[in-house]
Amino acid sequence: MKDVFLAFEDSKNASQESIRLFRHPIAEIRANDLLEVVPSLTAADEWRRKGYYVAGLVAYEAGYALIDKKISHRHLPQTPLVQMYVFESMSLTSFENVTELSRATVSSCYAFQESLNFTEYAEKITELKKYFFSGDSYQTNFSMRQTFNCTGTAFDLYKTLRGQQKVSYGAFLNLPQGAVLSFSPELFLKKTGDLLTTKPMKGTMPREASPIADEKNKVFLKNDEKTIAENLMIVDLLRNDMGRIAKAGSVQVEKLFEVESYETLHQMTTTIQAHVDRDVSVTQVFKALFPCGSITGAPKMRTMELIAQLENKARGIYTGSMGFISPDNDFTFNVAIRTLQQKDSNTYELGLGGGVLMDSDILSEYQECLLKGQFVKKANGQFEIFETLISTAESSKRQAHLQRLEKSCQFFGFTFDGEKLKQQLDSFLSDYQKEPHKVKLSLNVTGKGTLSAQALEPVPIRPTVIISSKKTESTDIFLQHKTSKRQLYESEWVLAKTKNHYDVLFFNEQDQLTEASRHNVFLKIKGQWFTPPVHCGLLPGVQRSQSLVHLGAQEKSLTLADLKNAEKILLTNSVRGPVEVKL
Repeated sequence: MKDVFLAFEDSKNASQESIRLFRHPIAEIRANDLLEVVPSLTAADEWRRKGYYVAGLVAYEAGYALIDKKISHRHLPQTPLVQMYVFESMSLTSFENVTELSRATVSSCYAFQESLNFTEYAEKITELKKYFFSGDSYQTNFSMRQTFNCTGTAFDLYKTLRGQQKVSYGAFLNLPQGAVLSFSPELFLKKTGDLLTTKPMKGTMPREASPIADEKNKVFLKNDEKTIAENLMIVDLLRNDMGRIAKAGSVQVEKLFEVESYETLHQMTTTIQAHVDRDVSVTQVFKALFPCGSITGAPKMRTMELIAQLENKARGIYTGSMGFISPDNDFTFNVAIRTLQQKDSNTYELGLGGGVLMDSDILSEYQECLLKGQFVKKANGQFEIFETLISTAESSKRQAHLQRLEKSCQFFGFTFDGEKLKQQLDSFLSDYQKEPHKVKLSLNVTGKGTLSAQALEPVPIRPTVIISSKKTESTDIFLQHKTSKRQLYESEWVLAKTKNHYDVLFFNEQDQLTEASRHNVFLKIKGQWFTPPVHCGLLPGVQRSQSLVHLGAQEKSLTLADLKNAEKILLTNSVRGPVEVKL
């Protein structure tokens, strides 16, 4: 347990001491099946009474052990139902003082994949609405999962996403089975003395770049009848749950239908408070209120049954809770939404969901789910995807570039509006038809396109290339996409240009030829043309695809000896076409 540490953070109101940090646990409390859930929570209470801090997580499926009905459900075997640790002390500190986090670097996310596409999602919601019609449920929080990969470590990812989603109930849990990164804006429970507070979150609208449009969305959310009805259902549910442990007559709604704003969305919340016994046990509290009604629906028990029946995968920590308990029995637990669970070194899972009603529009609900994961994709805001082509390119080549751009956007989670970009590109190119120009179309993560053009420099009479002394990594995902993250290529190209060379060639860590900084490469060996395969770590160029056909070329891993012994070396891209060079 030496590497275990748990950090709980209020990054929305960050101060010098915004992190509660727990290190060096002396014991672990763990439940791997339903029969162990209540004893685990009881053990947490016992350690707390002995004067220790307890911190950790409770998975959503633990809730099936805390209700008065046996419900068949799925369970993720690699995710404990309860995983808490016992600590002798807790320290208040700043983000900069948590060494592992402060030293982290920028991370990028890619290969996003939802567990349900829209058609599959629509089928589930259509089935769910049959239960609404029969009165089984009034509202169900239906969810799906999204997996993605990232560059760097879990610490890198947390540091990057922390800047995209500042929240009051964030957490980083460094656990033996993998990290859990939470960027939750939702409070499940907070107890201070005898005051117990919950703050359910129901109702979502996207943020807009325009302040006027953004305010319009905010006003709409605050007055939308569907949102208000959805929020009120959950408020009533939680008032009832709190009443099971509250002192008589003490349950009060403090802030009804309040709108909170975050980087990517607006959310409606309501604050509910009640007075309880100061020594009320965590076990009693969780039996009364877990899981939070905002992520189940109403009526709670029957809706949990529908969730188990209709969702195609267990939730795990998603919509469960994580938090900490102090020796004097004060505690804070979040609702584990906007929460990432590390599956292996660079793969993560994110839960996405929303409350569904009888009159919910299925497409809107699906889009709302995706919106809630947008903060992860915005981690890629530090780079752009771009395409370069000649201004006189025929329409088929323009389309090929837009298709490749779309694939890269899907891979990195960038917004892509193909029709809008086509119109923008065609209009721009119409001004550069008399004389060929190099045109660059750049796209940021929000889908905003920028176009620029520059006059073509003449190709040297005897163009030469050199070999870079720097090796590339064939597994670098950025090599297969045209992005602004190309510092090595740029610096080596500048060096080559200062020595009057046309371009610079690269080899990967396996000493395989890959490409030039601005071109794909073809070698003619014994009368046959060859080009390196994409898996060596190179861009699948539009001109490369055409040259494969025109030259009758084959893909083959090529060595330095192949390069030196080649009868001809050809560089290709969409601006210059094929250019023969000498080494």
